[in-house]
Amino acid sequence: MTRDHLIVLVSWSHVDLAFIELLRKKYKREVEIIRYAHHPSWNSSKRSYLKNILHLIKFFIRTTIFTRGRVKILFGHHLCRMFLITSIFSKKTYFIYNELPNLDRGSLTSIDRMIFRFAHNIYISSESRFKLLKRMGFKLHNCNILENITFAVPYPLKSAIRNGRAIFIGTISEKRFSGSAISALKETSKYVSAIHILPSFVDRSFDRNSLNVEWLEKVEHADINSLLSKYEYGILSYENDSLNNFYAAPLKIYEYVNMGLRVISLLPNAGIESIQTSYPELFVDLGLNSRAENFSWAGYQRARKSFLTNASITNAKFAKQVNRE
Repeated sequence: MTRDHLIVLVSWSHVDLAFIELLRKKYKREVEIIRYAHHPSWNSSKRSYLKNILHLIKFFIRTTIFTRGRVKILFGHHLCRMFLITSIFSKKTYFIYNELPNLDRGSLTSIDRMIFRFAHNIYISSESRFKLLKRMGFKLHNCNILENITFAVPYPLKSAIRNGRAIFIGTISEKRFSGSAISALKETSKYVSAIHILPSFVDRSFDRNSLNVEWLEKVEHADINSLLSKYEYGILSYENDSLNNFYAAPLKIYEYVNMGLRVISLLPNAGIESIQTSYPELFVDLGLNSRAENFSWAGYQRARKSFLTNASITNAKFAKQVNRE
């Protein structure tokens, strides 16, 4: 393998995305994954900002040296900013904003706007976010959409699960469950047989007792599909305390639908509602109970196929573009 043949993914996420599988299997490319993780003390009671900064600097130096001259994918808005100086003019670098750039006035906004103006390859995670950035005056001439899915081929479904059980998977914090979301979750509990939560991370300040649900033990990501296959509904929750949350583009919506779950969105959300408008069969409003009663498995399957196919196409186009380098 030559130096130029290696593709390096520098990621803030700890799951493999669909384009990695495509690059490896379809294009036979070698992909080295470098994942950023905070200093071990960061999530403990002995959190040290100094240790974490030094840890971050070491990570930047090592990664810059290793990726020099190679095709590089920066996944995560923090990483895009971190490697701005060394990568912004490189045609071999791909900037992936899995969250919105900063839209307030300040230094972070200036950095993000500079990346969108000068970088050759920029990707964001949804059409609703693309339209928002266009309204906000961001330069999008080199920007495309890359939907964040973890599979290249959808899971083969046999039948619908109708056991009334619901599950939430993801980060647990006040940005997911504050007062309005907790109230919506309590209302949802009237219409489902059980609500389970599988946390990927629980903020230290969050009170678990505020949610009257069953908490599940952590499972490996490879076992998520097996777990999801036992549920009828998948829950999404984003407190509308920021544009990034209000224009959510959650990875787990794809995981829910991939395994045949119908989606319950607890709060009004522009990003999620844009998907619901295009694919109403994938969602259910248990409060009104109309879609719960009139559920069509055939209609769900058609919407699911279209939704996942369109998401897969964005990954295929991205992998093809990266492979050209």
